[in-house]
Amino acid sequence: MSENIKKKKRITIFDIFIVAAIIAVIAYVAYTLVVVPMKNRGVDRQIEFTVEMTATTKDIVDLVKVGDIVTITNRPSATVVKVEALPARKSAVDYTTGNYVMGTIPDRYDLLVTVAADANETAKEITAVGTPIRIGTMVSVEGQGYSVNGYVLDMRFTDEAGSVGGVANVQTEEDGGVE
Repeated sequence: MSENIKKKKRITIFDIFIVAAIIAVIAYVAYTLVVVPMKNRGVDRQIEFTVEMTATTKDIVDLVKVGDIVTITNRPSATVVKVEALPARKSAVDYTTGNYVMGTIPDRYDLLVTVAADANETAKEITAVGTPIRIGTMVSVEGQGYSVNGYVLDMRFTDEAGSVGGVANVQTEEDGGVE
């Protein structure tokens, strides 16, 4: 007789945990596929930025040429559009007067390399060839036979004809920038 009595099924903590995990996975997948791509949408533009490489040797100066295809922080590809070598300078203390003076470093050069690359501008950042580019950011410029680190000094957008536009300036939505 006890065999004919049906047992009532109960919901356990384990059942609730499984349902919650399934809902969390579905929510994560939906967020990743729908919301994230919409957030990162930006405007594709051409950008030129100048990287300063300090105290480089003459060998490096001779290797970097206009037209070189370079990688920026291990991500190809960008093109060198301008190279300028200046005598390397460093501030030092003049112990007779106690003042700081600028002196040149013999056989060293400050190399200013202007690089053109495809960029994506969003409300929060500018990325060139997948690398976030900001003034003051250290980047690695790697070309045929050289790899040099330097800091971004200047950024400018260019149009299809190659003329330089305004200074790249990323503003937040609070500043009235791009939405």
